[in-house]
Amino acid sequence: MAKLLAVFITILLSTTVYSKAKCPPGTTPLSVNIYSIGRKIDFCQIKVNGKLLKHGPEKTYNNEGTLVNTKYYVLGRKTTREALVKYVNNKGIPKSKRGNSSSIPPDAINAVKTLFKAMMPFLKDGNARGNFIVRGCRDYRKEWASVLLTGQKQTFNYSFKKGCDIQGTISAMPGRKIKMNLKLRNVGIFERVDMGISYSIKLNMITRVDFKITDGTLFAKGEGDTSFTGDYAVELNPMKKSLIERNLGGNLYFSKIFGKDVKISKKIMVNN
Repeated sequence: MAKLLAVFITILLSTTVYSKAKCPPGTTPLSVNIYSIGRKIDFCQIKVNGKLLKHGPEKTYNNEGTLVNTKYYVLGRKTTREALVKYVNNKGIPKSKRGNSSSIPPDAINAVKTLFKAMMPFLKDGNARGNFIVRGCRDYRKEWASVLLTGQKQTFNYSFKKGCDIQGTISAMPGRKIKMNLKLRNVGIFERVDMGISYSIKLNMITRVDFKITDGTLFAKGEGDTSFTGDYAVELNPMKKSLIERNLGGNLYFSKIFGKDVKISKKIMVNN
């Protein structure tokens, strides 16, 4: 009881305000004044998957303004200054996964390919690689086939659950247009995607569907946008249980990676 009372009094005798401390990009600098012990603590805070974590230097000052202690944190874990600097310089991503002016972050490629599987669930996901998957999402297989063949309007809703790493809506609209507005998880530091897609069909015994990504943007915490366009094509056969006659693949064209202008193309094939 005495300990709880002491904590309560400490809270009453402290205030939290925004700080001008230098913090890593994407974090919020805060200061806590604990008047009962004559201390001020400057620290940096970031929100990750709904949790507030210390991320950056934490500096403690006495009531005369003298620095008495410094600690360092990376996503809530105490670490060294060197480890924090390395993490911030690499933006939390190993160099092999960051991409540059001539290469694309693998997580960006994986995100787009897997999002196509949400829109074309008849592309089987049994051999999915990586952590970002949609095979556990609600199966709109029949509805998507109908939408693609008729161009009808429909909204598909998705929620995070086991095996489903997207949350939000994919909307099929008049004029054979599709709009994705989804939160993401388990795909590196990418947290959200907005994507506009148009498509055309050539009806025959074998129906060809050509998709065109007119504008796509992947958003990451504390980073610039990753922007892209692209194309993809499949041939559908209603006589086949799988619906797929031929998976023709496509291309992605990146114009920005984490806010930096680039001009890179990449051939993609969504496994079926």
